[in-house]
Amino acid sequence: MTDSTDLLFDPTDPATRRDPYPTYRRMRAEAPVWRSPEGVHYLSRYQDCYALFRNPALSYDTLTTRAFHDSLSPDPAVRERQLADARRSRTILELDPPEHTRMRGLLTRAFSVRTVEASEPMISGYVDQLLDGLNGPTIDLVSDFAVMLPVLVICDMLGVPVDERHQFIAIGHAVTRSVDPGVPVDDRNAANQRLRDYIATLVAIRREHPGDDLMTRLIEAADDGRLADEEELLSNTGLLLLAGFESTTNLITNAVYQLLSHPDQLAALTEEPAHIRTAIEEVLRFDPPVHMMRPRTITGDAQLGDTQFHQGDAVVPMLAAANRDPAEFEDAETFDIRRSVNRHMGFGLGHHMCLGAALARMEARLAVTRLFARFPALALATDEPAFRPHLTVRGFAELPVTF
Repeated sequence: MTDSTDLLFDPTDPATRRDPYPTYRRMRAEAPVWRSPEGVHYLSRYQDCYALFRNPALSYDTLTTRAFHDSLSPDPAVRERQLADARRSRTILELDPPEHTRMRGLLTRAFSVRTVEASEPMISGYVDQLLDGLNGPTIDLVSDFAVMLPVLVICDMLGVPVDERHQFIAIGHAVTRSVDPGVPVDDRNAANQRLRDYIATLVAIRREHPGDDLMTRLIEAADDGRLADEEELLSNTGLLLLAGFESTTNLITNAVYQLLSHPDQLAALTEEPAHIRTAIEEVLRFDPPVHMMRPRTITGDAQLGDTQFHQGDAVVPMLAAANRDPAEFEDAETFDIRRSVNRHMGFGLGHHMCLGAALARMEARLAVTRLFARFPALALATDEPAFRPHLTVRGFAELPVTF
């Protein structure tokens, strides 16, 4: 294990944000388990990440890591307030069984493959509606299309008024920035509180006017005791809104960018549209929307590869680094939409695997297929598109294209 005396990974470095993959390659080769100045261990090899997800000593409770407590204020009053704020914003992402099992059971039906397949006409309708509204010759694929599709879909599922979407997008981007390494606790808590206040207003409206939607069912679960309390309702409803658009937006734009950047692969997809399923899986491997998880906790002594971990250690599986590990993937640095064996970690692994994976796949397949069918001359309008200023959830700030 290599520690912070050799600063291999700096998520604030603009060059790393622009293209983190050279850094990931160096980490896999020189320090596959690298300890940051904050005491967080970053895992970049596929096998180590796989073993971590399967290890019973892995806890998703971020509040128990030494790194988290070291980030809190030394002032006792401020520290207690920071802890209370962090506890209030905990979601299913920070829960271990049996609490995680209970919460996931409430949400699984809404995001099952069968339910998502039944939503295909609704999703297709939104795709066509957005494509009909595009006016060239140049558009920003992010703001004009890729953000709006998953927002419309998740708002439909949750029963959120469509005219709320722009406020919601701004709040979502703030929360996404807050999960990056090194973001102060107060900034992260403030972003979560803003989201919580927004969701509280929507929940109050839905309580007065229930409907046939996921938010109404979650409110019913809170009222009959299946959810622990109102805070659990607000935090997890907010999570669903965020998870429903940010990562899917990045998946869509990354897919379009990679296909336009690899004309041979786009030609193969055009010739055989059935490759869209393996194409989306290859995007999830080659350039996933989520590059790493937030720090997780080791609850007891554990051996991962050559590294011994101890209780309280903070660990981060670097999904995007693992996805290009040549020890797992043949020609790992090659974008190949025909790749048949593809055990990528684009949606995580284990019992915390992304709940909305089927929905994101469906949206991406429909969006990419219909976009290229409608605009076969689609092309990148810049060689250097701008990325958002964060790395954990990585995506374009703008992606200008012409058609």
